Amino acid sequence: MGVAIAAGFIGPYEAALARYTGADSSGEVIDRGTYAVVFALALGTLADIGIAVRKLAAR
Repeated sequence: MGVAIAAGFIGPYEAALARYTGADSSGEVIDRGTYAVVFALALGTLADIGIAVRKLAAR
């Protein structure tokens, strides 16, 4: 979303930023998106580890 706003694909920069995010800059939106992706990857990895441990314990 931040890249699309910064590139102007969605509309004028200030209007799109205010309408879709409420953030101060497109960089802030990109940072939040990156944090969300990293968090989701970490959570998925932990879930996979938990499933593998459960399967090993059931043997």
